[in-house]
Amino acid sequence: MKVNPFKTTLYSSVLLAGLAATSVAAADEAKDATVATDTDATVSNATAESSANLVKTTGDAAVVTTVPGTEETTTTETDTTVKTTTKAIAEVSNPDFDNAVEAAKTTAAASKDSADVKAVQEQAAKDAQTASTTVVSENKLTREEADAALTSAQANVVATGGFTATEEAGVKHASVEAANNDNKVQTKALTTAVSDYKQKLADYKTQLDKYYQDVLAYAAWQKSYKEYTGGSNARLLTKGLAENATGLIYQTEANAAMTVENSAGSVDYLDKNIQSGHSVDEILQQFNTSRYLPSDFSAANGSQYTINADGEYTEDVWLKMATGQTLTVTYNNLNGTSYNGTPVKKIVATYTLVEAPSTDGSAIVKLYHDPTKTLFIGSQTDDTNKKLHVKMNLNFFDSESSVTPLDLSKNGSVLSISSLNHWNTELGNHIEKVGLNGNEYVQIPGSSITLHEDGYAYASNDNEFVANGARFNSDPTVDPTTGEVTDEGWDAINPDGTPRTKNAYYGAAATIFKGQPMDFIVSGNNLNVPTAYWFATNSTVVVPELPEEPNKPVLPNTVSVSVTYHKNFVSVEKTTEKPKPQVPTTPTEPKSVKPVTPTSVPVKEEAPALPSTGEKSTAASAAAGAAMVTSALALFGISTYKRKH
Repeated sequence: MKVNPFKTTLYSSVLLAGLAATSVAAADEAKDATVATDTDATVSNATAESSANLVKTTGDAAVVTTVPGTEETTTTETDTTVKTTTKAIAEVSNPDFDNAVEAAKTTAAASKDSADVKAVQEQAAKDAQTASTTVVSENKLTREEADAALTSAQANVVATGGFTATEEAGVKHASVEAANNDNKVQTKALTTAVSDYKQKLADYKTQLDKYYQDVLAYAAWQKSYKEYTGGSNARLLTKGLAENATGLIYQTEANAAMTVENSAGSVDYLDKNIQSGHSVDEILQQFNTSRYLPSDFSAANGSQYTINADGEYTEDVWLKMATGQTLTVTYNNLNGTSYNGTPVKKIVATYTLVEAPSTDGSAIVKLYHDPTKTLFIGSQTDDTNKKLHVKMNLNFFDSESSVTPLDLSKNGSVLSISSLNHWNTELGNHIEKVGLNGNEYVQIPGSSITLHEDGYAYASNDNEFVANGARFNSDPTVDPTTGEVTDEGWDAINPDGTPRTKNAYYGAAATIFKGQPMDFIVSGNNLNVPTAYWFATNSTVVVPELPEEPNKPVLPNTVSVSVTYHKNFVSVEKTTEKPKPQVPTTPTEPKSVKPVTPTSVPVKEEAPALPSTGEKSTAASAAAGAAMVTSALALFGISTYKRKH
């Protein structure tokens, strides 16, 4: 088939015209999109950001949000475009910073008016109350004493301090990066502040627990100290003082020998056989003067006791003395006594009977040949208004031939005076006392003996029986089932006269001996109940282990932590550009065209002729092409009209 070039060109032109119209419309639609620029960061879309935060709640990536009300808009135009520029202030944050701020605010809210500090203090007080049951169960404090100590301590605990988080004025930065770096620094500071505060609050609880523990421990120590000292303000005999006061060593002299002289002349010794017969009597009855006959005593009886070649007694002797008489006893053959390193070779003791409650004023004496065990004296109580009173004086010599005693006026040595009993029973209110005169009284910690205003040292209350309020029994405690001795009692002594129990201090007094005389007095027995008194003077001092003074309770400082933070901002700018709208023009009204009357043209017939169908096809093609052009133009016009209107 022969191709008509005109027809092909016309068809192509119509297609291109249609495509061109579609492209122009698409380009026009595209120009409606906003073109945005931001000098610092892209401003976040609120909806998109909110959705993102539901998924990502942590991280330090910057989130930039325009602050409402800070926008400033300017518009510039060209012939073809309209440019809009919006400037604003935007807050720069990140999830980690927001979370840190929220945590700080929450902690501060819980700490308002020091509420969290107060809660810790209240819990510590409750825990202390619970813990105090141990102190009470151990008999260190009574329930009332523990409660009083805790109540007093709680009054010192004041609910102050806490955690505060303060927002300061915002800071504007030159860039998002700088602002977010500041957020990161603040995040660390806020997180650290909250963490530190929680740790300090926990530490404060621990410190309060210790404070209350120390309060109870110190109260228990004060109670023990008061009991040990008897509430006395006298010099306290500590273990260190007893160990270091070694000027006079005067502990035991088992091999000592003695001579006895009576100021009245001869010494009335008790018949040794008679004494042996009374040895089975109860101890008080052994000193009951009314149970002995005058014939039981004589100077000749002295030969019944063991005497060495020098005429000195090497065993204990029993005798009778009358009121006003003085026994002078010289002790020799000493081996362990010394003064400031110098051996003491002789001790001279004088014992004067000042008063006795018996009818004839006499008393029975057991005189120990060991001077450190000293003397046991007693008589019948025929007159309850009278006391049994003995005055004793000790002198120490550096040789047996010396007549000048050692000067003990500056002596720093401690002597023990035991045993000072006080019992209050149906037999009377028996009290044994010692007057130290110019010798200095020293309080033995824990002893029942204290120095009183009358100048005598004695136990104010019964110190013999626990049932009567004593801390220890003086006599042995025997298990009624087994017969076993469970406690020997504080008054028990060894054969050499030394204390046998660690509680011997309970019935003892102590003195820094300066060579002055001492008075021993006992009274209070009922009528016909013999009054008897054993006292021993030596440098063997039993000192209890006084509990070491604990550290005084220290009230911990309350907890206070403050932190500040601020928001960070930057300037943002957004520019949009759109094509400038064109003013529409009025279309030219089309003019009608008068059809040209066709003229007849003679047609020359040719032979052979082609079929007439080809000519009709050409005409039809031409008509179709014209129709397509018309349609294309119409479509273009419609599109243009839509775009403009």
